[in-house]
Amino acid sequence: MKKIALLSLGAAAVLVSCGPKEFTFTGNVADEAANGKMAYLMENGNQTAIDSAVVENGTVTFTRPADASKIYSVNLRVDRMRYAATFIGEAGAITSDMKEGKITGTPLNEKLSAFNQEMNDIMTNANSKYDALYKEFNEKKIDQDKFTEEVGKLREELFTSNDNILNKYFNENTQNPVGIMALSQMAENLSLAELDSLIAIAGPAAAEFGPIKTTREFMVKLDETSVGKMFKDFSAKTLDGKDAKLSDYVGKGQYTLVDFWASWCGPCMGEVPYLKDIYKEYGKKGLTVVGVAVWDQLENTKKAVEKEGLSWNILFEETKVATDTYGIRGIPQIILFGPDGKIVARDLRGDAMKAKIKEVMSK
Repeated sequence: MKKIALLSLGAAAVLVSCGPKEFTFTGNVADEAANGKMAYLMENGNQTAIDSAVVENGTVTFTRPADASKIYSVNLRVDRMRYAATFIGEAGAITSDMKEGKITGTPLNEKLSAFNQEMNDIMTNANSKYDALYKEFNEKKIDQDKFTEEVGKLREELFTSNDNILNKYFNENTQNPVGIMALSQMAENLSLAELDSLIAIAGPAAAEFGPIKTTREFMVKLDETSVGKMFKDFSAKTLDGKDAKLSDYVGKGQYTLVDFWASWCGPCMGEVPYLKDIYKEYGKKGLTVVGVAVWDQLENTKKAVEKEGLSWNILFEETKVATDTYGIRGIPQIILFGPDGKIVARDLRGDAMKAKIKEVMSK
């Protein structure tokens, strides 16, 4: 009996050693215009292609060494259409309908596909309910207040359903890439401490997964420039091309209001009347106002300054260092710095901004 058992173990070892050492991904593209186009393979959420292949007879194929800890994505553009698929590099044959993105073929990819389907079903259900609500509103069966109330309930229901699915798949897959994919969708709604605690559970692969890594880096920048923290310096140019730094204006013993803006940004220009009122009333009382033009072209910035009659300090920063430093993903972003250079308030807008300036300048 012992000999038989040993022979069985030996046979099992042979079977394991003879298993597939690579994966073959086949993406099906039901679009004749795709033939001859190049598809690109990316790894672990990064945007740099590690391989490419031409679509032939409606399919594109990639074969690489298997690694079930890695997440791959395939991207293909055909005119204005984008075809894509995300899959796990598990050994075996992996197939995807690249229009729908559905993955089949190996256990982890089947699980990833089930996760994606559940998330899609939640969104489809929410959209269906919203369409029904809008139809009732359009047919005047419910008024504006009722419509707004029901949409609010629907939004909360959607958030709750999403959270439940994401938590379920993360908790059930903490040691494989399905959990990482769930965490990447959870990340932006977490605090830095919460994200770090879940990364610690999921391991180093989660920390290095592109979307999670990018979100965490943003959170760190935001935390480093939150209320109560000392300002972080950056270099820029004046509109006449002279070198300047934020430190030329901030931390000099007076309150400083810094507006990150762009000439093409409607909401940014909507803040101009408020900034003008603030500068007119408090500029002569010691408040420094600085506009930092970002994500823009210098000539457009100059035209906007002249057209709007902006009379406070204007800097131009074209490298994105300023917005990256302060964790800014959207503008306008208006930050108030104290006389010592510490951040007093962020996300100031409109009347709330005027009230905050009045508060600090009255002390």
